[in-house]
Amino acid sequence: MLPGFAADCLETIDEIGVELRQEFEAAGGEQLIVVPALNDDSDWVEAMARSVRALAQSAQPDVAEAVEIARA
Repeated sequence: MLPGFAADCLETIDEIGVELRQEFEAAGGEQLIVVPALNDDSDWVEAMARSVRALAQSAQPDVAEAVEIARA
């Protein structure tokens, strides 16, 4: 088992999808299932956005103001 990643990148895709698959199969593994990263899921993106907004609102006033400007 591997921990999940919140976002994928080419290096991780190559390391898991190619290099790790080769090691897995060489060790006798039969089925490697790679679960897609969460960054492609709209529910996850919205949840992350809510978390960032909440943290920004609890931060210094100038940070919260910057987030509001970016949101507009």
